[in-house]
Amino acid sequence: MERRLSEVEHSQAAASQVETEFRDLAARIPADAQTAVRQDHVQTKTRNAESFGDCPRCGKPVVKTGKVFQCSTNRREKQPDGTWNTTEGCGWRAWTTIAGKTITDMTMRRLLDGRKVSLKGFTSRKGSTFDAALLIDKDKGIAFDFGNNNKERKKK
Repeated sequence: MERRLSEVEHSQAAASQVETEFRDLAARIPADAQTAVRQDHVQTKTRNAESFGDCPRCGKPVVKTGKVFQCSTNRREKQPDGTWNTTEGCGWRAWTTIAGKTITDMTMRRLLDGRKVSLKGFTSRKGSTFDAALLIDKDKGIAFDFGNNNKERKKK
């Protein structure tokens, strides 16, 4: 900026052109500041978050952010239409509530450790309760495993 003012002073640049450049620069400052604050908030939130295990897609730590367990490399951005898009990271995530049942921190640790966890009291969309085992799915986050129980139920 100082250099450009000096150029105007010594008639090496047009004052109107430098003024336009300054206005454009000043107009970008609020948007740049908002972006920097938003990125810093997300990075601080995931950097200080407790790790629950390794991401099944990329091997980086899985953290809990709000109602989601997700890969610590994930970065999401809200679009003008209100939807969210993943802008960085592998995209793996799993909700903390599945079929009306809250997935505890300990359950998530066991799942990310490669273990199958059996739980009771899930609620179907129709309102009936059921029991199932959970396991990690690289694509869906968490998947149900009914094993032989489902076949036995149908036979009864």
